[in-house]
Amino acid sequence: MSVSIKTTRRASDQKVIRGNLSLFVSTRGKDTNIGNVSTKAFRTIEKAFSFLKGFYIAEGASVTINLAA
Repeated sequence: MSVSIKTTRRASDQKVIRGNLSLFVSTRGKDTNIGNVSTKAFRTIEKAFSFLKGFYIAEGASVTINLAA
C-alpha cells in the first residue's frame, strides 16, 4: 500500500523534511517511541501520521512508513 501526502503551504513554525525518512510501525512498538528505527517503532499507524503532521515534506523528499508483519 502506498500513501501520498501533498501540501501546498506550510506554517513558518513547521519542521521540514528535506531528505528521505523511514518510519516504523509494529504491534511490539510503543507510541511513545521515536519511530525512526525498527527497534523503536511506533505501535500504531495513526501515531506515524500524527507524527508527520508537525512536518512539511519538501519537494523531492520522501517518507516511507514500514509496517511489521
